[in-house]
Amino acid sequence: MSQIQGRTYANIFGLVERFINAKVLELGRDHALGDQEAVEALVRFSDEELKHQALFRRVEAMVGEVLPDGYRFDIDPDAVARVVLGKCTWAVLVLTLDIELFTQAHYRQSIDPDAELSGLFKDVFLYHWKEECQHAILDELELARHDATLMAKGRDRAVDEFIEQPMPATLSPIAGARSAPTRRGRSRPPSSLPIAGNTSIRGPGIRISPRCSPA
Repeated sequence: MSQIQGRTYANIFGLVERFINAKVLELGRDHALGDQEAVEALVRFSDEELKHQALFRRVEAMVGEVLPDGYRFDIDPDAVARVVLGKCTWAVLVLTLDIELFTQAHYRQSIDPDAELSGLFKDVFLYHWKEECQHAILDELELARHDATLMAKGRDRAVDEFIEQPMPATLSPIAGARSAPTRRGRSRPPSSLPIAGNTSIRGPGIRISPRCSPA
């Protein structure tokens, strides 16, 4: 992900949060007449994802005012969302968790320690990281709940559907750009910031051990 221009990086997050929010709203209905704390947590999750979409639209507008003309991000968020949401819930939840975990890892290893980045750009992704840290824990809880309903064959099919989905990194080459070339990433030591979640798939089930305490 360090090889993607910062403008495109922000646009990709605005894109994936379209289908993440749609799935979170769907999951909230599962708890509507039961665990009201779960409903509240997912409603807040959805509200934050809507806020993130607005944030990245604003970032795009601000960057567009100062960079040369010619940049395009021609991927339709709704079209991607329809493809992803056409897969089973297990596959969508695993993709969502994958995105939110690598978001945190990438912030720690590439954005946080880079003294040459714009301070505003770093702040955007710092506060994005803080909320994604909480979202990853909710993803794990919902994934464990859904995984418990599957038999081995159903889980195997779900893994196939997960593999079939468009991954965020594969979207970047088709986002046309004629602006300044990306500065290539360098190997950096990770910062001390934590990453939420510790999901591992073992046999037929999933072991969950969430851990995060964002500042």
